[in-house]
Amino acid sequence: MLWFSSRFPKVPKIEPLEDTQLRSDFGEMLGLKVLSEPTSIAESHRLQELAQSLYREALRRRRTLRQRSRLSWMLAAAALPIIFALGSWGITQHHKAKALAQQIEQNRIEQKRLVDANQNLQRVIQDAQLQLAKDRQKYLVIPLPNRENSVNQMNTVKVRNKTN
Repeated sequence: MLWFSSRFPKVPKIEPLEDTQLRSDFGEMLGLKVLSEPTSIAESHRLQELAQSLYREALRRRRTLRQRSRLSWMLAAAALPIIFALGSWGITQHHKAKALAQQIEQNRIEQKRLVDANQNLQRVIQDAQLQLAKDRQKYLVIPLPNRENSVNQMNTVKVRNKTN
């Protein structure tokens, strides 16, 4: 229960006299009055009349105010499908962008794999050329003129070395 309750004055209270005195002292310090006083009943009646007149004035002003045009509400209602359509289009574009980014990443990985394979193949070709050059050193090569063409081309013939 609140320490100062003026809303329900008709409810009988069973409390010690000291608590009642303390409550009234607190009420006086805060400027509150107990409703059991005869002046407070007249004052509360006057306040109720004032509240009723303020309420009537608020209703009168609300009725006399210019009503908002319904055009703005109609435009807002018409714009909702467009907003939803743009939102769904944006979500679709977002999904497409994600798919393209994933495809680009896969293409980059595939390109890196092909570059690595090309480098390995180049290394194998260089090793094979070195091995071929080492094997050629074992044979004596004699250039011969090409008799079929008049261009200065030379045919090569491999001659086995006698040391092998």
